[in-house]
Amino acid sequence: KEIEIRTPAGTAIRICGERNEKELFSIIQACSGREFPEDLSPYAMVVHCGACMLNEREVQWRMKFAGRQGVPMTNYGIAIAYMKGILKRSLGPLPDLAALVK
Repeated sequence: KEIEIRTPAGTAIRICGERNEKELFSIIQACSGREFPEDLSPYAMVVHCGACMLNEREVQWRMKFAGRQGVPMTNYGIAIAYMKGILKRSLGPLPDLAALVK
């Protein structure tokens, strides 16, 4: 079953998976703009947008902030490529990185 998620900016993300929509929305929390939780401990992972409205310094701070709390962080593009099963293939030109993908 394909599930569509809308980001705070209104972008649609479609995910195919075993979970139903109710289960998926019970585990995903969205925030936008300058909102960023101070305590990331309840989260298994941060999936960040491309940050077109943030400067590089803010994104780097968020990455370090999540890292200090032991919460991995990636962006929508990488997460979606992984969920769709195309991440390893898309990293073909970068064999060292492709080897890290299960």
